[in-house]
Amino acid sequence: MLVDKKLSVLYAGAQTEVSLFAEELWVHAVAISPGMRIHWAVREIEKCFAGRHRASHESEAVRSLANALLDDLGLRDVNLQFEGRIPQLRRKGGGQAGIDVSLAHHGEFAAAAIAWPACYVLSRRWDEASFVEGADLEVVCSTCTA
Repeated sequence: MLVDKKLSVLYAGAQTEVSLFAEELWVHAVAISPGMRIHWAVREIEKCFAGRHRASHESEAVRSLANALLDDLGLRDVNLQFEGRIPQLRRKGGGQAGIDVSLAHHGEFAAAAIAWPACYVLSRRWDEASFVEGADLEVVCSTCTA
């Protein structure tokens, strides 16, 4: 049974919406800025697939899960990339995608979340979007799993 609780948190003048989800074997928390939509998933690491094979470790599993979320949303022109150890979504042609990604893994589970402005309709052609350009996306979305 999935438990779903929502909280509003105010810290240093910034409001954040925190959603808590719990199943028998895991707890997942997602924090996003108001006015954002989110698509997230939690999956057992052994059930994450990277390409045609099963993920061999946590990092590969969570990257596979993030790519599956991008596919679910129809974002085929967006790639998961890393700047140091920080995950980012970039357009295949270059530049920011205007959406945020957050990855987590703990124990036997991987979690990924993708957030975008609520005013954006994903059925439009993604390459026409120009929202959140230059935004500090770190404040948009974060996820953790235990």
